[in-house]
Amino acid sequence: IPGSCGKLPTDIGMPSGGSLTADQWLLLSTVYGPIIIPQLWSACLPQDTDNDILRQRVSVIEKIEAQKQQEVTCKAVNKKALADAKKQGKEAFDAERARIAQDNLAISETKKQEKLQQAAAKQAEKVRLAAAKKARNAEIKALKKRKATSQIVEDLPEGQVRLPPPPPGDIPGPPTEGAPTDEGSAEVIDDDKFSLHPDDPINFLKLSATLRILIKR
Repeated sequence: IPGSCGKLPTDIGMPSGGSLTADQWLLLSTVYGPIIIPQLWSACLPQDTDNDILRQRVSVIEKIEAQKQQEVTCKAVNKKALADAKKQGKEAFDAERARIAQDNLAISETKKQEKLQQAAAKQAEKVRLAAAKKARNAEIKALKKRKATSQIVEDLPEGQVRLPPPPPGDIPGPPTEGAPTDEGSAEVIDDDKFSLHPDDPINFLKLSATLRILIKR
């Protein structure tokens, strides 16, 4: 946090360890956070609610909520099944408990495989982007070299001296993907959105109010 923020860096500064202390978290959540967080969200959230990144963020949150609800429902069903099996005797109870354990193992294995697939997909995407960037840089370098070595013979007025060619580094090449240009810099900056959810500040303020009540008690 820059020193121009006044007292804020002293109270909520990021220490060398990379983590806030308990006192800093308390000040952030009860004093500074309720003021800062809504301002950050209003400044960073895209104005268009149909933005792809925002929709993706909402979709991820909904998926997580659905998974949590499914886990809660599954636990309730298993608990009831165990209670019913217990009434039928020890063998039925043991069989039902073994079935639940087997189901939990299968769910755990499925989650593990999903994580492995996601990690493999991310790694493949990184390799693809690195290869594309390398090929793009090689193309730009070759283009600069061709422009630097080629000399166009022009008819010059008498007495005029031809200026030396510009260095290879000064010759503009094709813009790289995602690199801002003079004409499209505003569009590139505008596309750089944060993955925030509109309801996050409301939930944060509820937590802040709860902490204030607990501290008073």
